[in-house]
Amino acid sequence: MNSQPQSYRAAQYVRMSTEHQQYSTANQKRAIGDYAAACGIEIVVTYEDLGKSGLTLAGRPALCQLIADVVSGERPFEIVLVYDVSRWGRFQDADESAHLEYLCKLAGVRVEYCAEPFSNDGSPFASICKVVKRALAAEYSRELSTKVYAGKRRLVELGFRQGGCPGYGLRRCLIDASGERKGLLARGECKSVATDRIILVPGPPEEIAVVQRIYEDYVHNDMGTWSIAHALNLDGIRSESGGRWSEAVVKRILTSEKYVGDSVWGRQSCKLKTEHRNTDPSTWVRYRGAFEPIVSRELFEKAQKVRAKRARRVSDHDVVRRLRRIHAEHGEITTRLIKEDGYLGSGAIRQRFGSLVRAYADAGFSPSRDLALISIDGAARRLRSTIATAVAEGIEAHGGSVERLRGRCRFLINGEITASISVARRHRRDRGIPRWVVKRGGTDDDLTITVILDGHEERPVCYYFFPVTEIGRGLLLAANNPVQVEVFRANGLEPLWHLCARCDPATEWSPAPANGRSRREDAPPVRPLAFKLGRSRSASRKAGAGAFVKTTGALRAAASKADLTAAYISKLRQTLVKLLIDVRFVRVLALQGISSVPSTVFRTGRDRDEHSRAFQEGVRDRAIALISGNALSQKARLLLDRLTPERRIEVAEVMVLTNDFTDCHTLSLVAATPKHQLLQRFGSRANGPSERLRRIMIAEGAYTYREAKRALACSGCDALDGVTLAAFARRLMANPDVGSWLEQHNRKAMGALKSVLRHRFDGADTN
Repeated sequence: MNSQPQSYRAAQYVRMSTEHQQYSTANQKRAIGDYAAACGIEIVVTYEDLGKSGLTLAGRPALCQLIADVVSGERPFEIVLVYDVSRWGRFQDADESAHLEYLCKLAGVRVEYCAEPFSNDGSPFASICKVVKRALAAEYSRELSTKVYAGKRRLVELGFRQGGCPGYGLRRCLIDASGERKGLLARGECKSVATDRIILVPGPPEEIAVVQRIYEDYVHNDMGTWSIAHALNLDGIRSESGGRWSEAVVKRILTSEKYVGDSVWGRQSCKLKTEHRNTDPSTWVRYRGAFEPIVSRELFEKAQKVRAKRARRVSDHDVVRRLRRIHAEHGEITTRLIKEDGYLGSGAIRQRFGSLVRAYADAGFSPSRDLALISIDGAARRLRSTIATAVAEGIEAHGGSVERLRGRCRFLINGEITASISVARRHRRDRGIPRWVVKRGGTDDDLTITVILDGHEERPVCYYFFPVTEIGRGLLLAANNPVQVEVFRANGLEPLWHLCARCDPATEWSPAPANGRSRREDAPPVRPLAFKLGRSRSASRKAGAGAFVKTTGALRAAASKADLTAAYISKLRQTLVKLLIDVRFVRVLALQGISSVPSTVFRTGRDRDEHSRAFQEGVRDRAIALISGNALSQKARLLLDRLTPERRIEVAEVMVLTNDFTDCHTLSLVAATPKHQLLQRFGSRANGPSERLRRIMIAEGAYTYREAKRALACSGCDALDGVTLAAFARRLMANPDVGSWLEQHNRKAMGALKSVLRHRFDGADTN
């Protein structure tokens, strides 16, 4: 029997920066291929970093993926082929290169350098050669960095531009080796000829006028950087980036010497991929008169003197005296007035005194707002930051991702859902019933996380997770709120973490994503009693009959609205599940970088019932509190006293669900009570319904209440699931490649997604 020679499978890693043509990826692959053919090795996968520096591991996704595959054990190869030691990396610490190779060795993967004159067999000779080669690779980068730095320094000394963006009011001009101008370079353009050079020239006249206006306002009009930026924004003038002006942008213009024609280079350094650091001014390279100025040198020097004067050190006594002056001029003191004064910012005052409250107290007066509220605002900001950290850590622990956005504690969750955190402080806490004001976040937010503070404004009592469609312009919460609000309440952040959890569609699919509610207990009446009573004047005069019509109608309407939302969610979930069990569709998502999907896609009916159990317990707790409290009138209490304790709680639950605590409503519920649950019967038939009418009211009332409670219990969970699923579906529809695939292979699913996404998941259609 002939034995075949053993064949090894290998991965090749190639990297190219911009050093030499000999290190092009094509040349590396050719050399590695020849080496593999000579050694009987089969190359099964390629990891390629194009235009990547070898100084650090950061910024080299292919090498990072290679190491991750090796360490995880999920790799179809036993050898890694690299052209030479320098392609593995020019790490300035040779131990870093050795560490990465050692990780491969621990996982049973050998690293071979194809162009090196030694074999990486673990011998002492090979180890010494690798140490020397790694040191030489690092030294080459250091020498090259020194040469590049010297070359740039020489060009600056000759008056040429080195750097990035020219700045507002200036443009980059390309000149050839003879000094002739070739034209202006637009944003993002670079020179194409190595011998060409770049200088700065004045920009458009309107931008030059803005720069000169900034200097004039600062020097002659006694305006601060904030006031100048505010005035430019009011005039509708855009900054260099196309956005609004800020103090930092104005300060950069006022301190840059390029506006007087001087070229200054070397203020910061980040050699060999190290962190940016400010350099000593003695090492700066300065060329006076390198460019055509757009601001006179005299005006520029005056601006620097004004800056030095305003930046002088001030004592606490000076700050207090300035605050008293502002208060004397305006009759009040606010952060806006402090900023407009321009003497010292409110942030600097807060840092100096510990808080604005203490600074105001030292000045001997009270601000226009309550001092306690200012302290509470600071505590609320700190609490908001703490909760934001907890939200991010919890979501990431459940497989999601969180990106902080500009604004007050706003997030982009999983690249799909925009959420904001709002801290609701108790309103009018010294008089009247306590209220909490819920403010809506950004107009583009999908979800608002509201934190309810206790009476001392120190710790959170509970949380509300409101979809944007439920808040409108804002809400005013009380100790007891309608059920439509309470369905979004939670005692912790765990529901949010589960809502934003992610999973792998290939492993988490379950064939039972049912969400419909079972109706096996009772069938709905063919002709509801409420319909008959509503048309019968004599029947409506019976005790509680008219209120029964109103009660059952309210319960039936609430259940219908919740059922409508649940139906839309179920349709969207089923459409997504059908797509995600298609291997071809999952492969398309992976190619687009979508490797995980919301876990709510695969939520089953059992998960949904568990989610609603806490809500139903909360309804029962509120019902017990209603009976034991003083919220009901004396007549309503007397009516409830006719019922057994358990039936009394059931009636109170219906009152909580309908948010109706009137005497008439209580009478209708007592009238629709079975005999065996009555402790005291009605006085006479004239005061109560007939026995036949009572039996029908009992049956229909029990069915309607049961359906409404079940529907409302899940409505909050359904609405939040709708936010998550709709955001994921919108992300899919916004991806052109995914949309193209659906158009070609599954138009039915695409049409279903478009149809469902028109729904706002709050019971109303947007059409």
